[in-house]
Amino acid sequence: MSGEAVTSEAAPVYATPRILLIPSLEVFSVIDLASYYDRFIKGRGYTGVVLPLVETTGVYFDYRVTVDGSRQVVTGNAVRMLSTSSGTQKVEYIGLHQIIRRLTDLAGQTDPLSIYFSVHVDLPQFAHDSASSIADQSGFTSARACINKATTLQHLEALFRGAFGQETPASERVIDPVDVAGIVLYAGDLWPVSGAGGRFQLTCFCEECAEQLSRKNVGKDWFKKTPNPANLALAEMEDDREAVSGYLPVRDLEADLDPEDIIDRCAQVANTLAYNATRGKSDGKMQVSAQELMTLARQLKAYLTAKSTLSQEALKRVFREARKVADRELHAILLVEAEPYLWTTGIFFKDLVTMADSVDEVWLPVHPMSTPVGMPKTRAILASRACYFVYSFVINLNIHLPAFKATRMGTMPFEERQQMLRHGKDQVLSELPQKLVGLALPATMAAAKDAVVVGLDAEIIDRLIENALGAEETHSPQSPAE
Repeated sequence: MSGEAVTSEAAPVYATPRILLIPSLEVFSVIDLASYYDRFIKGRGYTGVVLPLVETTGVYFDYRVTVDGSRQVVTGNAVRMLSTSSGTQKVEYIGLHQIIRRLTDLAGQTDPLSIYFSVHVDLPQFAHDSASSIADQSGFTSARACINKATTLQHLEALFRGAFGQETPASERVIDPVDVAGIVLYAGDLWPVSGAGGRFQLTCFCEECAEQLSRKNVGKDWFKKTPNPANLALAEMEDDREAVSGYLPVRDLEADLDPEDIIDRCAQVANTLAYNATRGKSDGKMQVSAQELMTLARQLKAYLTAKSTLSQEALKRVFREARKVADRELHAILLVEAEPYLWTTGIFFKDLVTMADSVDEVWLPVHPMSTPVGMPKTRAILASRACYFVYSFVINLNIHLPAFKATRMGTMPFEERQQMLRHGKDQVLSELPQKLVGLALPATMAAAKDAVVVGLDAEIIDRLIENALGAEETHSPQSPAE
């Protein structure tokens, strides 16, 4: 029609599931592998599957590690596997290498599956002492390993060597390195944050982390006082049943903001120090002047910037170790959330560009942000929090571990444990999409449409909860069958 502009809308882009992520081998204790394959993989066009190389429960293969000159042999757990033969169910105990063999046998030559390994770099089972544990600014440690510590990297190197080391005898390793499609590092919860009584505990301020931050002119003492830079950008939740850690962060902090802009953005989130101070709501304990507010903003910017740099360097070291052990260019994949600043990953989203020399792919939940120029290839993971709730649920299932027996989770009454796991189920189901077919992606994620799907559903979660609550011991001390 003459004189009128002709407009056209781009065709919608839909997610195409291509890789299945199995968050825990515990699933095979409640459903046999063949049935799981038929339920989640068969005929769905998947090209790869992600298996956990390390879990909160430990690993499922033996490996050797040298720490501070001491040689240690770590005996792996056995996978408690439900199997069905002639209509009769039984339980057997096998190793990770047998899981891989059976999966590839089920897939056959017509629908081959590439094998990826997922790794939780915080390694909770190795953090039972101060040699590897994370610490907050007050010096309190927890059963989570700090990725900056040399002992953590030594354990990771030993894990990689035992699983797919080029120099490890073929009879001892889990898989030939040429058959490993890639390593997926879950970095969604490297640096936990907690809040109570107006005080926020940040991690990590262990000796190594504090020293590295100091070199970048960030003081540990900044965060020991009240109020401190964390109060500027974090708000305590009034009802922590609605939050994982009892705090609400300012999510749109970016690396290029000046202190005035930081204060302005922090002031948009209710109950942060910036929000209350700019509205004259500060009480005596939290009262600050405009000059003090500006000082806190400068300190916060310095801390977040230094944290982002240090976190990137630590993650790069892990990938370098994996590639060195495999003696080949393994596909390096980072699994994180998608926000301007990733509080528990410790990285600005835009800073992921600087990891392109070490990272081949970044797996991200569906999000509307533009992808920065120079970003590694992205792939959508169909989990709104990038598996944050999924992995939290898996960890809470494993309260029989010594690492958790010493915590409140290990001693809480049955009813509380049941409630906690049921709540975890609700969180997982809220994180995962109700359907996988016809899931539209924003235009900014058109290149990331070959998606990752989590291999869980409500029925399997219910079985896992029943299994965890109904058995005194989830794992047998048996070794994997040969």
